[in-house]
Amino acid sequence: MLMLKPKADLIVPSSVKRQARMKNGGKLQFNASPGIFTITSVQATYKPTKAELAMIRKGDETFAKGNHRTLGQACINMQWLNEYSTQLQHVSWL
Repeated sequence: MLMLKPKADLIVPSSVKRQARMKNGGKLQFNASPGIFTITSVQATYKPTKAELAMIRKGDETFAKGNHRTLGQACINMQWLNEYSTQLQHVSWL
C-alpha cells in the first residue's frame, strides 16, 4: 500500500515493478476516475536497425522494378519445393 503525500511524486516500489515486469525507463500511462487510478505500460514503438532499413529500401526498389512474385506464385513455388524435396528423400545416391 502506498500513501499519497501532498508534495511527493508517486513512487512505485521495486517489488511491484518486478511483478509487472517493468524496467527503469519504461513509459507509463495514467488514467483517473473518481477513486481509481489506472496505470498502464506503454509499449515502445519498434525502430528498425540501419541494416533492416537498408533491406526494406532494397525490397522497395526491387518491387518498383517489377521484380516480384504474388502470394499465389510464392505458394505454388513452395508447394513445388516441398514435393521435390519429398521425391529427393526417396532417391538412393549409392
